[in-house]
Amino acid sequence: AARAEAGVSRLVLMGAAGVGNSVAAGVLGLGRWLQWLMPEVMADKERQEALVRGSALHWTVLRPARLSHAPASGQLHVGENLRWGWRGIPREDLAALMVRLAADASSVGKVLTVA
Repeated sequence: AARAEAGVSRLVLMGAAGVGNSVAAGVLGLGRWLQWLMPEVMADKERQEALVRGSALHWTVLRPARLSHAPASGQLHVGENLRWGWRGIPREDLAALMVRLAADASSVGKVLTVA
């Protein structure tokens, strides 16, 4: 309701690798490990994505692997059904990607893994 009142139509959501079809794309079964180690967190991420996908928003979901506090590197790999591992993704790089995608109409309705 607040989104509609404010006239917001665009959302770039930070989800998590290990949700949805990215479970199987984790190296060495990492997606399954995350589901086992953090079942409540991962279930919440699944619900979050479902709510966004069912909304009237122009959405893009990003599923980053592990976030890090490392300095920006500009070395992100982004794609649908992307293989991912446990290498850290600098938060600064992910934030820059989110800002860029907010203005990128070609990413609307896509779920992208970031590794």
